[in-house]
Amino acid sequence: MQGNGFKIFLTVFFFAITGYYLYPSVQSYFIAQDKSELVGEELATYEQENLTKIRNAQEKALKLGLDLQGGMHVTLEVRVEAMISELATDVDDLFTEVLAVASQQASETDNPIIDLFVTEFESRDASARLSRYFRNEEAGITRRSSNADVAAYLRLESDEAVDRAISIIRDRVDRYGVTEPSIQKQGTRRVIVELPGIDDPDRIRGL
Repeated sequence: MQGNGFKIFLTVFFFAITGYYLYPSVQSYFIAQDKSELVGEELATYEQENLTKIRNAQEKALKLGLDLQGGMHVTLEVRVEAMISELATDVDDLFTEVLAVASQQASETDNPIIDLFVTEFESRDASARLSRYFRNEEAGITRRSSNADVAAYLRLESDEAVDRAISIIRDRVDRYGVTEPSIQKQGTRRVIVELPGIDDPDRIRGL
């Protein structure tokens, strides 16, 4: 009898522990279901009223990952070449041509587009200064700034642009209700997004 009592105790204990750890995952699932049926102001109101519950469920839910529960793996790329063009205060044919070459090279390799841009520019004329295109007194870029100074300025702006993109992606993914998303920077311009349990490509594109 004592042996049976111990077995019963272990069984009850096992189910109690299992229920304790599974409850946040179940709760997170139903929260995601509720949110998927809401849009606009209704969704914002629901998130505001249930903010604590949503965060607790997401933090405590079991982290299964893509291998165990399936999902989507998305690679996003920040258009650094567009940022370079927008930061330029002066543009000519040489600038446009060099940027186009660097963009093409970047699409074929993992090399940072800013490094490719600077290298291509200097290959045309080693004595030419990039500062003529990127004068910005607030950023400390003057007519006398070296190409290295300009490159450092562009890298800083690029890093900040990628960080902003990650912040925006994370905010939108959180609104989608994914339990354990993984959002990581890869290299200088790519963002890797893993969404466990999500199998709706159209809705993910809408994010």
